[in-house]
Amino acid sequence: MIWMLAGTAWAAEASGYVEARGGYLFEVDGVAWETVQRARPTLSAQLHERVELSVTPQLSLVQGRYPYEEGLDLLEEQLGTVLEQSGCSLQAPPRVDEVSDVLTVERLFVDVYHPRVDLRLGRQALNWGSAMFLNPTDLFAQNLLASPWQERQGVNALRATVPFAGRHQVTAVAALADDLETWRFGLRPTVNLLQTDISLVGGYSSQPDDFLDGAPMVGLDLRGQLVLGWWAEGRLDLADEAAPVVSAGLDYSFAVLDQLYVAAQYSYDGTGVEDPALYSLADRGLTVATPACLGELSLGEPTAAPRTTIGRHYALGTARVGFLDAWSVQAAALMNLQDRSTVVIPQVAWTPGQRVSWVLGGNLGLGEGEFVPTPQMATFKDGFIELDASGLVPRAQVFSYLRFAL
Repeated sequence: MIWMLAGTAWAAEASGYVEARGGYLFEVDGVAWETVQRARPTLSAQLHERVELSVTPQLSLVQGRYPYEEGLDLLEEQLGTVLEQSGCSLQAPPRVDEVSDVLTVERLFVDVYHPRVDLRLGRQALNWGSAMFLNPTDLFAQNLLASPWQERQGVNALRATVPFAGRHQVTAVAALADDLETWRFGLRPTVNLLQTDISLVGGYSSQPDDFLDGAPMVGLDLRGQLVLGWWAEGRLDLADEAAPVVSAGLDYSFAVLDQLYVAAQYSYDGTGVEDPALYSLADRGLTVATPACLGELSLGEPTAAPRTTIGRHYALGTARVGFLDAWSVQAAALMNLQDRSTVVIPQVAWTPGQRVSWVLGGNLGLGEGEFVPTPQMATFKDGFIELDASGLVPRAQVFSYLRFAL
């Protein structure tokens, strides 16, 4: 047994990166700067000819802006009289209170390779869909458009992939949420016909108000190449009032400099709010913690599960060009077509070698609406109490990070 363990340790391989990041937020109350240092190594070991173990811990240290504390300062400033009358004392918990606040396990899974099926069991990254950023058929959707340095959160799951007839496969997923109570199930058979990947998708959540609102979901994902690359992806939640969610787009690469890539997409979300006047930041998941001594308040509590987007009609575009081998410039923009508010994410990247990369970028809000909240959207009311949370939402941000691959 000792020799087996020694052999496993000797066969382990390391990858991953260390990173330093800084950012500054514009038009916010309180501390506007933040710095983050991250170490995210990945260790893998061949346990058997067909079995491989992989683990990715993350050590993260944060300085500067502390959102919880900024929220309490906002309460103190606007509700000081009410707090005093209620005998409330506001004090934010320490930013680092236990080991899990700085050290987490982001990935921990075992791969089992079999001639007829590939299995992955453990905490892993899961994402389905061909569309850019807004993926209707992604059962584990996360919007990382404005955070290009961030990886997808790990999901506790068993994933099985069964290939058949050469170019086709079926993928099945059973996932357990971190609360160890909510199950998520998904099935995705894919066939390739006429140079087009055609995927049917089915999903279900064991608990209402989750990512599928407790209703089964069916979807279709198409991706192909006919001079232009193209995709069309949509789903239908089989609830009492079923509403479609669809994304469709095109992309193309030009022989300009090292390469110019452009893409455009339209997305429709039938579950969104039709009238921009009804938007609320609470629907985006913004919450303002209130002390228990104030009683039960609904300040900032979303009326439904937090959403990536609030409205129904969106346009998304991106362009990227490389030059001088080590440099690239890219920009992405997401517009709410109902209120014309837009978020633009420009970036400049320098990669002088295989290990070092540096990125300078930003998030800029244009217009007024979902992505640049109006006073109405940022105001929460509960009885005689009214709170303006606009000071917690930046209008723009600049960021930069330096990453060294291990």
